[in-house]
Amino acid sequence: MIDLTEWSLEDPDGSLTVHGGRVSWVKADRSAVRYVCREAQVKEGFHHSFTVCMEEGHVEDELNRGLLRLWELRRDWENRIWIYARKTTGGWTVHFEQRHQGQDLWAYHGAETLNWRQRYTVELSRTENQHRLRVMNEETNALHVDTGDIRGVNQPFDWIWIASTLKSRRNNGNWSTGYIEKLSL
Repeated sequence: MIDLTEWSLEDPDGSLTVHGGRVSWVKADRSAVRYVCREAQVKEGFHHSFTVCMEEGHVEDELNRGLLRLWELRRDWENRIWIYARKTTGGWTVHFEQRHQGQDLWAYHGAETLNWRQRYTVELSRTENQHRLRVMNEETNALHVDTGDIRGVNQPFDWIWIASTLKSRRNNGNWSTGYIEKLSL
């Protein structure tokens, strides 16, 4: 398990906390930029995993349901790959996207509703230009999401971000509470 206390923390209002290998957030909304990050230097394939528990969430309207970015590799704003959570009626869904040179290359929008207060193991990988996301119930190992291979760009990344919120005009009142732990790179 990676010790996140050595990572950089951007948190203007105290919504994020880091204790050893766990980053937690409490009612982290979209009114400020928050994240835990470090330099990553990912040049080739990768296999990352972590455990996430979304405890609760709220959205201001049903059109803009984004809550939080769980994980992100980035070179800059125009070149990144990320996983984020969106609220649904009964829980939340997971989404996976890649952007290259300012263009949205692909997006996987999860349809299976994941439960609040349930722990999920998230695994993501890249082999050459093939990307894959898997989400499993941590207790039963039941597979909830498997994107299969998604063709993208094998680009290098310089940074990894965990538990990030980005300032938004549309849905800055959306918030969530939860934690990420057991990060493996």
